[in-house]
Amino acid sequence: MWGDSVSHMVATSSPGRGIMFLLFAILILSPMTPFADMIVDEVEAAGVARHVYEFSDGSAEYIALFQGANPDTGAQITLPKGALVTDVTMTLSGASATGWSQKVTDDRAEWIRGTDSMTDSRSGDLSLALSSPEHIFFPHGYDENVSSNSDAWLDNGSYSLRQPHTSNSTESRFSTQVTKTSSSLMAQGQGAVLKHHDWLFLSTWTSSKFSNVVQKLYPNNASRHSTITLDKAECTLPQKHSSSYYGQYGFRDWTITDDERLFGILSGYKYTYSSSAPTQYHRVIEMDISRDDVWTCIDSYDVSPQYGDYTGIAYDREQDLVWILHNSQRRIVPYTFDGNSPGQYTRGQESYSYSSTSGSTWECGETGKLVRGLEVNATTFFMRCQKGTVYNDKDQLEAWAISGQSSSLVPQSGIKQVSALGYGLQFDGERFVTVDSGYSTWSSNTLYYREYGTGWQYETTPAPGTTTWYGPVTQSSENVVAANMVTYSSAASIGDRVDYWISADNGTHWQQVESNETIHFDFPGKELVWKAQLIGTTAVSWWVDLEYSTTYASSGSWISPYYPTGTKVGKVRPVWVSDEPSGSTVQVMVSNDNGTTWLPAINGQETSFSTDGAGDILRYTIDITSNDITTTPLIDSFILNYEEGYPDRPKLDIANDGQWDWESLQFLNESSVEASDDSVVGVDVKFSPTMIQAFNDAIPENGFGDVLVSIGVKAATSGRIKISNIDVAYKMQTRAIDASLEGGQVSPDGVYRNLVVRVANGDEVDRVTKTVVALEHSYGDNPKFSWVRGDSCSTINDVGGIVQFDTANCTSMTDANGLLNIRMPMKVNWTWDDESSAQAYISVEDDLGTAVNSWETEALDLIVENDIQLDGLRVWEETGRELYSLDWVRGGFNLSFSGQIHFQGSQLSPEAGNFNLRILGQNVTHDGVPINEPILLVEEANPAFGDYNITIQSPLESSPGGMVFYVQAVNMINGSTFVNPGYNSIRLVLDGNSPLLLSVNPADGLERHAAPPGSGQSVDVFIQDSVDPPTQITLNYWIGCRANEALGCTDYNFDGLPNADEYELKTLSSPETRAGGLNIFQGSIDDSMLQHGQYVSFFVTGKDAQQNFVPILQILVVMHQVKQFQIGRRIYPPIELGRNLNQH
Repeated sequence: MWGDSVSHMVATSSPGRGIMFLLFAILILSPMTPFADMIVDEVEAAGVARHVYEFSDGSAEYIALFQGANPDTGAQITLPKGALVTDVTMTLSGASATGWSQKVTDDRAEWIRGTDSMTDSRSGDLSLALSSPEHIFFPHGYDENVSSNSDAWLDNGSYSLRQPHTSNSTESRFSTQVTKTSSSLMAQGQGAVLKHHDWLFLSTWTSSKFSNVVQKLYPNNASRHSTITLDKAECTLPQKHSSSYYGQYGFRDWTITDDERLFGILSGYKYTYSSSAPTQYHRVIEMDISRDDVWTCIDSYDVSPQYGDYTGIAYDREQDLVWILHNSQRRIVPYTFDGNSPGQYTRGQESYSYSSTSGSTWECGETGKLVRGLEVNATTFFMRCQKGTVYNDKDQLEAWAISGQSSSLVPQSGIKQVSALGYGLQFDGERFVTVDSGYSTWSSNTLYYREYGTGWQYETTPAPGTTTWYGPVTQSSENVVAANMVTYSSAASIGDRVDYWISADNGTHWQQVESNETIHFDFPGKELVWKAQLIGTTAVSWWVDLEYSTTYASSGSWISPYYPTGTKVGKVRPVWVSDEPSGSTVQVMVSNDNGTTWLPAINGQETSFSTDGAGDILRYTIDITSNDITTTPLIDSFILNYEEGYPDRPKLDIANDGQWDWESLQFLNESSVEASDDSVVGVDVKFSPTMIQAFNDAIPENGFGDVLVSIGVKAATSGRIKISNIDVAYKMQTRAIDASLEGGQVSPDGVYRNLVVRVANGDEVDRVTKTVVALEHSYGDNPKFSWVRGDSCSTINDVGGIVQFDTANCTSMTDANGLLNIRMPMKVNWTWDDESSAQAYISVEDDLGTAVNSWETEALDLIVENDIQLDGLRVWEETGRELYSLDWVRGGFNLSFSGQIHFQGSQLSPEAGNFNLRILGQNVTHDGVPINEPILLVEEANPAFGDYNITIQSPLESSPGGMVFYVQAVNMINGSTFVNPGYNSIRLVLDGNSPLLLSVNPADGLERHAAPPGSGQSVDVFIQDSVDPPTQITLNYWIGCRANEALGCTDYNFDGLPNADEYELKTLSSPETRAGGLNIFQGSIDDSMLQHGQYVSFFVTGKDAQQNFVPILQILVVMHQVKQFQIGRRIYPPIELGRNLNQH
């Protein structure tokens, strides 16, 4: 309408006036615009809930560290009691628990642990593999090329390069040179032995496994160094005997060729008593023995057809043939093993027989004698064979030579007996070596490793210094770009060594190499040559294996070994150093799940793994390509930096009650996920979330203050989980807060005390309309009252009047915190018999109806008490002296008892006249044991105001142990009890009489004879005192003769009268005690110096323990020398006796 009026005025007015009205309307309406916003805001605010945006410590985020089995429970949110949570959201993001770690690959040992695919990892740099490489093996054998430039020595005896030797030696054939025994040697426990690479290798015959048959021994003492591994590869092994004892592997005999090959007769039948070797249990085994830790089988051969069993084998260095001795046919046959077809061999045409008659000196040729070892040198064969029967446990060394064109060998003069059966015979380049085995396990023979002379000259004493051996030049049609040399050398002395070098340009440029390390030539060439430099006398080169190529592969890849991290990896940062020629590439892929999934990576940049992929096994792959096959990229080093400890599939436990309320399906690296009840099942979470319900279950609906809700955080793997952006929306419900009672205790003292109940209305209602409060009552119905808005209060149930609610004076008020305080005065009577820690039950109604139904308070702890306790007992005697336990009191004095009367455990006091107070007296022994029955001294009604004061006259005298006075509350009502009788008593000793002097002996006035010298006149004193009598008294006596008459006379002033200063003192103690309190003290007075008619005067003084004086009775006795008695007269000398308080 307002708009219509304005339009009308604008339309009907002149243009100038219309503009004026338009401006006027704008001025009026424009200031009202903010009011419109305010109205909109108020409408929106009506639905806004309360929010919590931070943790209980005030921080906006929390980083949970989960490690191991237990969840992190450090995150806490503070919410008020009575809150109803309506929505919960929070953000979870992952972080590493460990920080950056790294895996470094920068040397050959580390590169070679990876997996090559057309790459070469045999050096400090990863490169493309050699394409179609050539291989040349240099075993330093007989056919090794000798360069005129070489000054090192090619030793054809041991097939090695050594320093030149300066002397030589010749030992007669079969002369004993070395015998060594060792714990490695056991009866029937070994086969053959050989010396190779300056080590001893012993075939055992104690294992059913082929792989561990050979042991490596120290050459100086034949003790065991290690067990080498025999790799069966594709070879066929001989059959083992079925017996568990005899079915074991061992080499009967073996020999070494000049190209690091071994040919040995392997047996699967350990039987020393037979003269034959069953062929099914034997095979000739060809092995690669270039390495001393692993011997690899190349092929195996059955050479039994036509010639039968075989027991000896030897290598002919001059003819390059392997000779095998067939024992049963007494024939030695040459063999060639070319290796072209598995198991195939070629027999030579020339074979030789050997035989001798029974009883001959040469027993190797006798029928039934077993040859156990064979060696050959051009035209002569050397044998170790059985001497006599097998039970003799003896062997013999013999030599048999070729004679012209004859096929029969001729025995040579000179044999050597060996003291035990044994196996094998090998020439090591200097001597024959063999070993004993023994006839049986119970034989007592000592077994030896043995070395015998050959009769041939050999070199000794290597020269010191440095020498060089030059290998042959290998010609190539193209430039050699890379080579790999595998070498084997040894040196017995520290500092001695062999260095190897290689050149692609015929020695113009040399590059030093490490064994099996690929060299990429800085100066490629077509003339490939190597050299070995021997430094020191013990330096030996055993062989060189050379691989080279003129091109590289065009592409290849290398995969790292896997690196378990233990926890999930979230991101990596690879850093590598490489040389990449033009036209070449290096690409890297990384994986955290052992290569199941791969991500591309850039040098020096971080790569984060997907939230869908959680892994704890790192791998990376390097792909290399080159357009030029004569060049290759070189990766010098690769460092994989990674951050592990990222959580996988985190989950939340609201209130840490063991029930998981939100379980994620995602892996958290540095990504984040929002946790709420709206998270999608199957996409975000595993199950439907229950975070809101869990919060509400943890928050009490009623009560005062706040509640700390802990959040348990866990994950499938260890890691750090950051919780941020918390938003807990809630609203307050109508609730009961608490209840409190003034003083916390009520008792039937007639006083009203205020019970205050606090309640509060919720956010969705305006007010609390009604409250009903019941007090917990253990003996029946609960007392109950109601409050209605407007302070209309009424008693619903007073349970028979045990409580009175002052409903007329109930009030209410709203405090500064918006809490409604309802105040109800109340008191109880004696019929409510005690209640401890009672709570209230509160029901609340608001505008919408019942909001709280009988909620039990948490901390009212109401105490109802009607039991009585007496406190603070104090006692005075009539003189004003305050008495304490075991004090002495004059019997018959007035005693005043005072103290306080309280309800138990409080300072509340009962009204007057509800019960009586009485005082009892009970005599006891010194040990406190009661004597007879107690006596009632006084009883009267309880006073008001909580203080009592009762005065009595004490009994005249108690027992010696004293009298216990009890103050008691009696005649209680309605179940009330007197709760502390043991704390309201006092023990006093009452004594109304002084010690009574009954008599003395001799009595006053008696006449007696003077006692003989040294014996004295006896004196007895009788004192009665039942309560703490005196334990000692003083005897005061006067001897009535002048002091100058005799020693002991005490009449010093010669006046014949006893004066106070003339009495002598004597202590009498330890009286005899009799019934009735009678105490008899005994003593004596020396009166032997008195004459007839002279006097003795005495009296006693003393006090009991309470300072009561003994009455004084002075006795005068007349002494004479005739038997008649006269009564003397009493004399009272001028003596200050003091005050006798107990004398009546």
